[in-house]
This record gives sequence, structure tokens and C-alpha cells, in this order.
Amino acid sequence: MLRMRSKAMGDAPVAVQARLFAGRKISLVLKMLAAGCLSSWLMPYQASAAEKQGPRLSEALGPTEPFASNPPGAVPDNQGAATGAQDGAGPWGVARLIREVVSANPRITAQTSAARSARYDVSAARWQYFASPSLQAETAGADRQLVASVTQPLVTFGRLDTDLRAAKSRAGYADARVSETSYQLAFRVLDLYVQFLGARRAADVMQDDVNRLTDLGALISRRVTSGASAPVDFNLVLTRIRQSENALLSLETRQANSLDALSELLGRPISADMLALPQADPQNSVLASVELNDILARTVAYSPPLKRAVQEVEIAQIDRQRAINSAKPTIFGRFEQRLDHGRYSSSSFPSTRALVGVQLGIGSGLSILDRANSAEAQAQSAKANRDALLADVRSAVMNDVETYRASQRIVQSLRANLQVQEETVVSYNRLFLAGKRSWLDVLNMVRDLTGSRRDLAEAEVQLLATGYRLQLQTGEMAW
Repeated sequence: MLRMRSKAMGDAPVAVQARLFAGRKISLVLKMLAAGCLSSWLMPYQASAAEKQGPRLSEALGPTEPFASNPPGAVPDNQGAATGAQDGAGPWGVARLIREVVSANPRITAQTSAARSARYDVSAARWQYFASPSLQAETAGADRQLVASVTQPLVTFGRLDTDLRAAKSRAGYADARVSETSYQLAFRVLDLYVQFLGARRAADVMQDDVNRLTDLGALISRRVTSGASAPVDFNLVLTRIRQSENALLSLETRQANSLDALSELLGRPISADMLALPQADPQNSVLASVELNDILARTVAYSPPLKRAVQEVEIAQIDRQRAINSAKPTIFGRFEQRLDHGRYSSSSFPSTRALVGVQLGIGSGLSILDRANSAEAQAQSAKANRDALLADVRSAVMNDVETYRASQRIVQSLRANLQVQEETVVSYNRLFLAGKRSWLDVLNMVRDLTGSRRDLAEAEVQLLATGYRLQLQTGEMAW
């Protein structure tokens, strides 16, 4: 067409013809690039519209709402201490302890860097809609050639759209991995905190037992000196004191081990004085007015591991579509300028040209079908893993709810029983002095009392632990 127009110019001067010819070519190139830029601006919006039709996390998991503003069954010694809501110099509760560990843990730093890298990949995928410049230089002896070109994708038949969706899905997966790693660390911190709290409560019980037995030892020592009791009675109480001291030493070792593990996670030493010691209150229960199905729905909606599993399903589905779209052609426009020096010329095309082309690459043989089938199998595997994880999450929540409610009843029963045993020990002491009970009866009653107090301490810690676990699983512990 350009050649016919040049003939129609007749006998116009050569310089004028050259200028007109170059002007028309530049005008044509500008139109093509303008059309390509317009398509590049429209394609991301078309991709966004297409993404709205894909699976969404909110649709798969359901809505999420607040579960509770306070930890279930926990009454702190100091206001805000049990959940670490205050950031002052007071004792660290569970929430603040988790926050400190997560902020300093290298695993979170690594996952955060991976998420930032995934977001850069999304930006790189968006840039694929724009023109791509290239520069090629060749030489042969004294002859040289330089080719500069700009290529703009015009129609990709969904290939760039799925590439962008895949990048966004992987960025969502990376963010889900950050949340999941933080979630796992939070449970690790909670387990260590519960171990420390259980050992601390049991150690307090055993220390009281040692003090009580020491007082009884002083009493029986005076009776042995006065001849009112046999020396074997003093040996008996001394044996009980040694047993309690050994148990106390073991519990102190457990406390130290828990603090060492917490210090390792935190990256700096932590002492027992830095940690809050909340008290369990079985009457203060947020579960009394909440249905189990509601708790399950909120846990499923929040669960970071489940969100990560849903992202894996989405990635596998998009990868299957990418494998199919990779066999589709790409229509592109290109402007090319070639500069030859000497006699070197590897092309019979004009040195300046604008063109529209089609690029198609389907791979070797039928590999495109195998890639699509592989992606489909991965999607099925990801769905099965998601369903299995969903069942595990629901089972864990139901177990914690039942454990929490059972712990409430156990704590109430043990507290009522403990009051009766305290009165019985006092009564046995009076009966022993009156000669109506033996010394062994008194020591056995003290041992039973200590066992009941340890059972109560264990039940109270269990009540606190399950309450905190439910808070973590429903996303209501702010850290």
C-alpha cells in the first residue's frame, strides 16, 4: 500500500517523497502503539473482572465476626495482665508474650520477606501488559548491525490475565503463610506458658505442703521431747517433708525449662517475675451464651492454616488454566529500526518497519495436555488436603469446647471439696491432740489435702489453657 501511494506522488521531489513516506510510517506506528497502550490499560481491568468469577476465600469459609472481648474463664491478678492488653511495665500476659515472640522471630521475618517478593511478582505481572523494548547488536569483521525494536502485546487470549491472577494468588498464599507461621508460634508460646503456669501453681501447692509439714514436725518434735509421742512419728513426718521437697525441686526444674524455651523463642532472657499469673474463674464463661455451631463457624472463618489450604486450591486451579492458555496465540505489534554499518545485512526487510504478528508456542508434542492434567491432579490433591484440614480444625475446636466446659465443672467441684478437706485437717489435728486420732491419720489427711490442691491447680490451668486456645482459634486474642 505504501508502494502504491509513492507511485501516485508522480514526479514530486525525492526529498519530499522521503519525508511524506517517513511521516506516514511514523503515523502508522503511533496508531499501533496507541492501540496497544489502550489494550494494556484495559487488560488489567478485564483481568480483575475475570478474577471476580473465581473462588473467593469469603465464599469458601463464610463470614467472620467477633467472638469475645475478654479471655474466657480468666481473671487477671492485675487489670490487663492475663491477656497482655497493656504495654506498660506490668507483667506480661499471653497476648503480649505472643506479640513479643512473633515480632522478633526469624521465621516470621523470612515469611514476611517471601510475601514481599510475591507482591513484587504481582507488579511484574502487571508490567507484561505494556510494551517491551529490545536491542540487538551483531558484528562480522568490520561490518556491524544494530536492531532496536518495541513490541506491544495486543491480544493474548487470556494468557496475561491468568498470569496476573496466578501472581496475585501466590501473593495471597505468601500472606497466608505469614499468618499461619504466626499462628503456629502463638500456640507454641501458649503451650510453654501453660507449662510454666502449671508448674508454678503446683510448686506453690508443694511449698505450702512443706510449710505445713514443717509446722507439724515442730509440733511432733516437742511431743517427742516431752515423751508424749514416739520418735518414729518424727521420722515419719521428716520422710514426708523430704518427699514434698523433691517434688518441689522437680517442679522448679520444669519452670526453668519452660522459661528457657520461652527465652529461646523470644531471643532474650525472660524471668518468672515478668509473666502474669491469671486466676481461673469458672463462673465467668463466654461460652455459656454461645452455640457450638457459632464457635465452629468463626473458627473456620479465621483459621490461618485453612486459609492457606484454600489459597493452594486456588493456585492449582489457576495453574491448570495457565497451562491451557499457554497454547493460545499472542497477537502483537512491533516497531523496528535497523542500522547497518558496512556491507553487513542479515535481512531483506526495510531498515525501518512497523508490523503486526502472531506468536504461538504449544511446546513439544502433547506436553500441554500433560501439564494441564498435572495441574488438575494438584487441584484435586489441594482440595482433599483442605477438606482434611477442615475436619481437623472442627475436631480440635469441639474438643476444646468440651474440655473447657468439663474443666468448669471440675474446678467448681474441687473447690467445694477442698473447703471440706481444709476443715477436716483442722479437726484431725484437734482429735490427735485429744488422743482420738493417730499421727499417721493426720499425715494422711494432709497428703490428701495436698493432692486435692494439686488437682485443683491442674484443673484451673486447664481451664485457662482451653480458654486461651479458643481465643486463638477464633482470632479474638489481639496480639
